[in-house]
Amino acid sequence: HGNSRNRSTKPRLAQYITMFPPRSDEDRAFRVKAWQEVLPPQGKAFPGDPRGWERQHYDAPQLTSLGEKLLGLTPW
Repeated sequence: HGNSRNRSTKPRLAQYITMFPPRSDEDRAFRVKAWQEVLPPQGKAFPGDPRGWERQHYDAPQLTSLGEKLLGLTPW
């Protein structure tokens, strides 16, 4: 994988995800609430969709046991 020219007719996408433990119980509680209520992350960089599209059209995602741990819903 590299940054060479894409010679395909299809777009080439990459998504990089970083996860880290919550810094406090409040951070953990917000993560769980955001998952349950389909809210955007906190912060200026994540204003969310003003139409509330996700909240209107989707339920909270189903998590595996690993997903529950990464979210902070269950302890490691």
